[in-house]
Amino acid sequence: MSDFVGTAIFGLCSATYLILFVLSMLARTSALKGWHFAVPCLITAVWSLSAADLPGLSTPVGLQDAVELVRNGGWMFFLLTLWRIDARAGVSSRRVLASRALAPIALILVVVLLPYLYNLRSAIRSALIVVSLLNIILPVICLLLIENLLRTGGTPGRWEIKHLCLGLGTLMTFTFFVHSDLLLQGGINQTFAEAHGLITIFVAPLLYSSFHRLQNWQYRPEVRITASPKPALYTVALVGSGSYLLLMAALSYYLHDIGGRWGLTLQISLMVAALLVMFVSLTSTQIKSHIKVLILKNFFTYRYDYREEWLKFIQMMSAAQPSSMEIRIVRAIADLMNSPAGGLWILQRQDDCFFVDAVWNLAGPHPPVRMDSPLIGFFRRTCRIIDVEEYRKHPERYGDLLLPEWITDRSTVWLIVPLLHRNDILGFMVIDHARARHPLDWEDRDLLSTATIQAASYLAEEMTAEELRSARRLEDFNRQFAFVVHDIKNVVGQMSLMLENAKKFGDNPEFQKDMLETVDNSVGRMRALLEQLSAQRRQAPTARTLELVAILEKVLTHWRKTATNISLQVPTRPVLAVAVEPTLISVLDLLVDNALSAAGPNGSVELRLRIDADRPIIEVADNGPGMDETFVNKELFRPLASTKSNGFGIGAYQTRHLVREMGAQLEVETAPQKGTTMRIVLPRGDMATPTSAPESTRESSQG
Repeated sequence: MSDFVGTAIFGLCSATYLILFVLSMLARTSALKGWHFAVPCLITAVWSLSAADLPGLSTPVGLQDAVELVRNGGWMFFLLTLWRIDARAGVSSRRVLASRALAPIALILVVVLLPYLYNLRSAIRSALIVVSLLNIILPVICLLLIENLLRTGGTPGRWEIKHLCLGLGTLMTFTFFVHSDLLLQGGINQTFAEAHGLITIFVAPLLYSSFHRLQNWQYRPEVRITASPKPALYTVALVGSGSYLLLMAALSYYLHDIGGRWGLTLQISLMVAALLVMFVSLTSTQIKSHIKVLILKNFFTYRYDYREEWLKFIQMMSAAQPSSMEIRIVRAIADLMNSPAGGLWILQRQDDCFFVDAVWNLAGPHPPVRMDSPLIGFFRRTCRIIDVEEYRKHPERYGDLLLPEWITDRSTVWLIVPLLHRNDILGFMVIDHARARHPLDWEDRDLLSTATIQAASYLAEEMTAEELRSARRLEDFNRQFAFVVHDIKNVVGQMSLMLENAKKFGDNPEFQKDMLETVDNSVGRMRALLEQLSAQRRQAPTARTLELVAILEKVLTHWRKTATNISLQVPTRPVLAVAVEPTLISVLDLLVDNALSAAGPNGSVELRLRIDADRPIIEVADNGPGMDETFVNKELFRPLASTKSNGFGIGAYQTRHLVREMGAQLEVETAPQKGTTMRIVLPRGDMATPTSAPESTRESSQG
């Protein structure tokens, strides 16, 4: 190049990169990193000097291409130094990436060189062709490395290398363009060559800016490779596209060489057709799907063998075991996470509350969780799995979530996992730490989310089947009860007739009098039963505001006639609640009767009334043997299931049904050998009531 402007451009470029070389060697940074950056700068200065075509110093074109090849290799090596060594694998990530990128490139070189070797052309001619192809291939590798660094470097790393990636990416892209044009045209375009020197000068400040930001890399981790399928898919697309274009460029070169008069036409047509095929392939969903499957199967090693894990989960859920479906769900989910303990809470829609339904080695307590609690609200908004350890260390990641104390106070709790069914929260699981503790990662979350969705569908199916079974049992009971009512009606008619005959034909007046009293009493009771059944078919009475102290004193007076071991504890001021008086008295009678039976003649029963969070609460407590958690969850409120030899198994079920009809809630607090407390939480009444003395507590003990 004898043109003065071109000589000045490349001379300025050489001086610029010599300055960069000196500055990088003097910079206070790691010797290795400074050396990696300084050498490419020095080689770039030498390349600019060789392209300047100084008077008396003419450099052959082949030597210029060789120097440029060394320059591109130097910048590629510097990019490779930004990849960290993966301690888990024990090998250098940059070596793995370079080998995967160079393998198809080496194949392309062999394919391109085969015709020359076959024709036995000169070694110098073949070497020049190889150098020209490498000057196209190495920029593609650099662009590949830049793309991966930008995608996987993270926010801090991206800030440090963004100027380097922009500057070096621009330089390598234009280098690829210049040498592609060289292959197509068979000669150097003077305009492109001069622009190449100017662009090399323009990117110098960007390169030094990034090097200045990278000076402290020796004191913190380098840019980290985070392998994931999406960046890998883009990387494969980039490598495949570059390799494809290289192959098409080589074919077009052969067409130009052997096509004669039609060589240029065939060359242009082939390149246009190649670009069209590439764009069609890149936009094909089916091709992208096949590439993604290929990447996942051959280039990634997951921690879980999903086929094996899923088969184990399905076998656990569908196995014919004596344990319930809920216990199998807890075991299956806990085994996925290698956890030794877990518990399952299920929504009871009538109570708007989640109650524990199955426990596997999970230490108590297991209190219910209300529907309006912050935990359930968080699940409804996000459907996220809660890592309790992460919540303790970084609560801001969970917004305004406030976990219950019975979870945060336990150091063994690890995960709280929602069970989603048809976009609704069916329940949630509490899982203890794994036997070998490890942080929860994306793979654990994906596996848990998939398994819990499947478990929720099993649970919903089981709950539906249980509701159908209960409905059938109630249907059978109603049918039998209808027969009983019919029989009672017949008995009433027969006893009425006997009563009339006895009045006329009785011989002994005293005997007749006793018989009449007995029969009259029986008839009255049966007629009362018929009237009660008839009343149940009428419209249910409406709830109104009641004064609870008076009602409890009335119930106490009734039971004191037959039991002296019952006491009452109520506030001194009136307590109002919304309820149905006959229903409330019936519920209290049922609860007191059960409490007296459980406590026995030597035990005690206490009626209590208190206010908690502005809601009146009536408690019936006994010091009997109590019940275990499994019995309460599975059997206590199950219709037609009774532990009494002469019981119908309808009392507890009817009690809870009546309480819910009043808009109240029935809670159970019990433990073996610690007695039982049945708690009725009522809606509060009108607070505009006359106030009396300051609130205290008065007791009515056994008298």
